[in-house]
Amino acid sequence: MSRRRLLAISLPVVFCVLLLSLLHFVRDYDQPTWTEMAAQGCSDKTFALPASILPPELVALLGTDATSRNEQLRNSLLVSFNELGAHAFPGARVNVNCEFAAYDPNMVNIYVVASDPDNRFAWASGLVLTRSDAGRVLVLGPHFWDFFREAWRPVLIWPSETTSPAFASAAGEFYIPVYEIYLQWAVAHELGHMKLGHSPLRYWWDRSQQRQQETAADVEAARMLRSDYYQITPHLLGLVQETMKSQFESTYHRPWSKTDGEPFEYSWFQPDKGFRISDWHVRVKDCDPTHPPFLLRSLSMLEAASAVALEQRKQIESEEKQQKKEILREEGSIESELALEQLEQGSSPPEFRRSDHWAAGVNKLARQLKARIDVVEPFLGVCIGKNADHSEIGSK
Repeated sequence: MSRRRLLAISLPVVFCVLLLSLLHFVRDYDQPTWTEMAAQGCSDKTFALPASILPPELVALLGTDATSRNEQLRNSLLVSFNELGAHAFPGARVNVNCEFAAYDPNMVNIYVVASDPDNRFAWASGLVLTRSDAGRVLVLGPHFWDFFREAWRPVLIWPSETTSPAFASAAGEFYIPVYEIYLQWAVAHELGHMKLGHSPLRYWWDRSQQRQQETAADVEAARMLRSDYYQITPHLLGLVQETMKSQFESTYHRPWSKTDGEPFEYSWFQPDKGFRISDWHVRVKDCDPTHPPFLLRSLSMLEAASAVALEQRKQIESEEKQQKKEILREEGSIESELALEQLEQGSSPPEFRRSDHWAAGVNKLARQLKARIDVVEPFLGVCIGKNADHSEIGSK
């Protein structure tokens, strides 16, 4: 390659690098500090839970119960903020919406943007703020709620089309707990980033590292919420199943039908057989360089939660084994010595419980379903076209 051609290629590259470096250096120039922004937001009542945090479609399903269920969910979410923050940072106080101070670096500071007429927090979708002047800050902006409302819309529409108010109300009651766990998971996930010391990766070439951080944050979220795993997993599976069926049409250009088969099925009579899955795929757009689309996020939740459940089970088995050893040593009989010897050698086969089959099956299913999702990644993550971010389940 001639020197002239090499120079012609190198100069634009060097110019772009210098321009990006300059933008990186000056982007926070003359911007107010987070302490100042937080103080202003607290004084003008910017930070508060929105009056309604339910998607409109879910409100329609719940009917007359929507108001009371919305209030219950708001109260529950405030409790979750405190519990999750305390779990992520034991001993640290949790400061929700300026309850104790506008901003305190020694606390876990969580802010929910309820009113932002000047669009000062339009950038906030739900992120851990990492700046030189602030730490342990989580801001949930208007886009946080928009993401869930858009993502849930395809799943919530079909029950509202029924003529039975009782069925619609029952469907709404079914979706309430799983909607709540999604909100909790999103907060736990961001607190996981905070706990692990992650910083936002701003450029498209950081995509691979960003996904690694997302997986690590999902595992931390699963650890925070592991006590709810067996309660919420069936709800999550139901939502994944309905979401995949709603995506079927955008992939095959016709609605899903029973002849296509359910995305997956599970036999409680043969738990060791795991899940039976169909072979059809779905296509989703990935328009966000950081967080994956809603369907992939749901499967990541299931995979991380089931992995933590298996991990927790191993810890319990280890503790139970140690307790048995101590009891056998105290007995001192010949039979107890023989049993202790078998236990020490590990000759006694471990008991594989129904719950272990379930967690292992869910973990395997999540990985299998991920392989059945064809992710379309536009150039540099930019989706062009009407409703590009949400036409195939968008991402925050």
